[in-house]
Amino acid sequence: MDPADAIHRTSKHQSKLVISNIHSPQDLIGKVTVLSKDQNGCRFLQSLLDESQQSFVDVIYIEVFDNAAELMVDPFGNYLCQKLMEKCTDQQRVEFIKQVSYSLVNISLNIHGTRAVQKLIDCVDRPHQIEMVANALGANVVPLIKDLNGNHVIQRCLQKFGADNSQFIFDAVARHLVDVATHRHGCCVLQRCIDHANVHQRKLLVQEIAANALRLVQDPFGNYVVQYVLDLCPEAEQAIIIVKFIGSVAQLSTQKFSSNVIEKCLEIADKDVQLQFLIEIANDSSVPVLLNDPYGNYVMQRALAVADDQMFELLCDRIRPHIPSLRSTPYGKRIHNKLLKKFPILGQSSPSQGPEMHHHHHHHMRHMSPMHGNGYGQDTSPTYSPHFMPHHAQPPMVMVNPYSRMHHHHHVVAQHQPGYMNFAPDYGMPPQYE
Repeated sequence: MDPADAIHRTSKHQSKLVISNIHSPQDLIGKVTVLSKDQNGCRFLQSLLDESQQSFVDVIYIEVFDNAAELMVDPFGNYLCQKLMEKCTDQQRVEFIKQVSYSLVNISLNIHGTRAVQKLIDCVDRPHQIEMVANALGANVVPLIKDLNGNHVIQRCLQKFGADNSQFIFDAVARHLVDVATHRHGCCVLQRCIDHANVHQRKLLVQEIAANALRLVQDPFGNYVVQYVLDLCPEAEQAIIIVKFIGSVAQLSTQKFSSNVIEKCLEIADKDVQLQFLIEIANDSSVPVLLNDPYGNYVMQRALAVADDQMFELLCDRIRPHIPSLRSTPYGKRIHNKLLKKFPILGQSSPSQGPEMHHHHHHHMRHMSPMHGNGYGQDTSPTYSPHFMPHHAQPPMVMVNPYSRMHHHHHVVAQHQPGYMNFAPDYGMPPQYE
């Protein structure tokens, strides 16, 4: 027989023997700590607490109290501590918090201890008890947030204490926002901060996010925080972040994480800011780069989908010269086929091109003034001169974007998978320990 298995069986037998001899609270004295570290013994003690006889509660409390920090991190003892927090009196709970306050951070970092601390937070409901817990954790909010186990304790504080009593968390997060937002666990906690913040606290966080938006949007975790604000916060708060990307749209469109945010901005930005984004995307030097980029081509597709008729025409004119070259590589060919499938008009000749490009409409000769602009600082839109227009020529036509939401309300552009997470409602938050 394996020695460890033999010890386990002996311990199990001994605990059953001890349990069988307990008939009154006095019989428990000196035995609680040993029983609480055994699976059967711990269950037995929890059953005594469930009976809610204060005499049993008092004996168990006294013996757990002396070894509280040790039992809260024990694989079995933590369950007894959780049950004890439910059954003890308010005064006992206050004394318990005092007893473990200096160890509460280390207990929170433990895989078993985090459960016991979360239960303690659930059970405190008096202002002075909340203040005691906040004081015990306050100096270590950021290390807790960045810990696999500790982050759940901070999230439970936000959930249970409310905005005002969680001010110590908001203060720490605002001071160390980049450090928190760019961390695997921190980005989840920051999203919960936004959820539970009052108006003032949320504005403070959004201001800090906006001040660091260019850095966050390019980070594997920070970009989720930016997307969360763009999804859920009021338009005024979204706007102060979106404008931070003006001047960097093309660069951000070719990066794995930030390209998702640029697509989101194209969707929700007001018309003036959206136009500035589209002008950057339509820049002569940007178009070929975006078309051939694994992330940028999705931004270009989104730009085509949201553009108004005049901007759509400009984008099409800028894209068409590059369509043939896209077919020269296997990757480019996939993009080429996708673009033409989604936007068939890109495969047609531009109205701004001369009659030699319109061989199938050569009888409709059109003459254009090269000085006519399109309102976007580019001389691309055709003007039909009445002095040179044959009598049988067609009147000028305005290109309509058939893919714009104005004309096609249910159009959806698929998100590209490599850098995008289809968030569940909790935006990637790990499950709470129960």
